[in-house]
Amino acid sequence: GISLSEAIGLLKMEGYYNVPIPFAQTVVTRAWAHAHSVNLPEGTFSYASSALQIDEQTRSATLHKAWHGHWVDHMLIATDQQCLMAHSHERRVLQTYHGRLFAAVAWPAQGLTRLDLDEQATHDLFNFSVLAMLAVTLGAMEKAFELTLEYAAQRQQFGRPVSKFQAVQHQISEMAE
Repeated sequence: GISLSEAIGLLKMEGYYNVPIPFAQTVVTRAWAHAHSVNLPEGTFSYASSALQIDEQTRSATLHKAWHGHWVDHMLIATDQQCLMAHSHERRVLQTYHGRLFAAVAWPAQGLTRLDLDEQATHDLFNFSVLAMLAVTLGAMEKAFELTLEYAAQRQQFGRPVSKFQAVQHQISEMAE
C-alpha cells in the first residue's frame, strides 16, 4: 500500500542491517504481482533471470547462485521466453555460496509452474528485481561507509587517527562518491 519511493528506504534496510532473509525480494515480487494481477501463494519469494539450465534427460532444471535459493518458499525465474515459479517443497539444494546468501538449486520438471504472462509483465519483473538488488546493495554500501569512517577515526598510527592522513582522507572521499 506504499509507493515505490517510500519502499526504497525499507528495502535499503535489508542491506544496511545485513538481514538474512529475502525481505526486499518478497516485497518487490508482491508489488509486481499486485500490479499485474498475478495470484501468488503465501510465503517468501526470490527471483532469477535467464540462468535456468534445463536438462531434458533428467527432466529437471538447475539454477546456480540463486539469491536466498536454499530457503525461500518460492522462486520466480524469468527467461527470454517464459516466467516460471519454482516451489520450495520440490527443490534440491546442491550447494550454497557466499555465506549462504546464494545457492545452486535444482527442481524436477513438475516442481516448476509456468506463469501465463505478457511480455510487459516479464519485463517489469526484471526491472523490479533489479531495483530491489540495487536498494539492498545501496544499504550495504551505506553501512560499509559508516563503518569505514568509524574505524578511521578510532585507528591510531604514529600517535594520531588514520583519518587525519591525507591519503586516507582521499580514499574515504572516493568511497563517499
